[in-house]
Amino acid sequence: MSAMAASGRVVLRELAHQVGGSFGEAADAMYARLTDGPPGGIGWGPADTVAATPDEHRAWRLATRRFQETVVAAERRRAAAQFSLRNRFLPGGARRRALASAHCRAVLGNAVRMYRPVITEIERRRAAEQAERRRRQQELNRRWRERAERDQERRREQSRRHLSVAAQAVWGWTLTERGGTREVWVFRYDVGPGRRSVEVVDRSAEPLTAVGLERRLKALARESRPGRLRCRWDERATMRVARECTVGELVGDFEIWWAAVTHSYWESPYEVPERRRERSGSGGDPGGGDPDPVIPDPVIPGSMGPGPGAGVSPQPGG
Repeated sequence: MSAMAASGRVVLRELAHQVGGSFGEAADAMYARLTDGPPGGIGWGPADTVAATPDEHRAWRLATRRFQETVVAAERRRAAAQFSLRNRFLPGGARRRALASAHCRAVLGNAVRMYRPVITEIERRRAAEQAERRRRQQELNRRWRERAERDQERRREQSRRHLSVAAQAVWGWTLTERGGTREVWVFRYDVGPGRRSVEVVDRSAEPLTAVGLERRLKALARESRPGRLRCRWDERATMRVARECTVGELVGDFEIWWAAVTHSYWESPYEVPERRRERSGSGGDPGGGDPDPVIPDPVIPGSMGPGPGAGVSPQPGG
């Protein structure tokens, strides 16, 4: 069975198994160097193969076979000398056993010296490939870290742009009524109203910020019968918001922007919350008719927020 993989790589498992078919310390040592582990070990990983040309593969297989044959023959001769009846019971047996062991060690030492260049070259290539794999993995990790840092910075910058766009007083609205249904049309003054209607019953008096617009839309919803107010946005205005909130590859989204800068929970910018949601057991009005509490506008990063005494009424006699 060939140990050469289709991609021009030598499968070390097969060379190691051939060496492992021998016995003795010399074979165990070569096996360990081939497998980078103890004899009989399992768990072959990326170092299971190394690159080699067909000629190198043939030379390695031949050297492995010669090493195996030499080790097997030497160990058999030593075993025969150790367990021979002649050497166990006749005079001079101990000397003959010692000579056989010394001869075996010499043969094995020579076999190891002959086979060591193959093992050394395999170890060198395996170490180089492992180092290259580590380098590629470190480079991949570095790129992923840099990408994550860039993405995080883009998200921070987009959050700043959300607040910056929300602070622009550019929003306006018109209210029309037909057949008992009221419709509010939201637009940006810097883009234009987008449509004209003779059925307008109310309109914004001045440009509003996003927070001011939200308050006015919710007030219109409270003034209307439940389910009778529809909210529509000028598509040019929503596209303008998306462009202004785009940071590099992080594309802006109008609905994400609206959810980020509004104070109440909106299922959609096109569905105005009609009443404030009360927490269970809060003792709020079961009809939900109470207006929302006044919430200060969001603070843009870098600006000074309200002081610790903001919103506190002066005490009489102060």
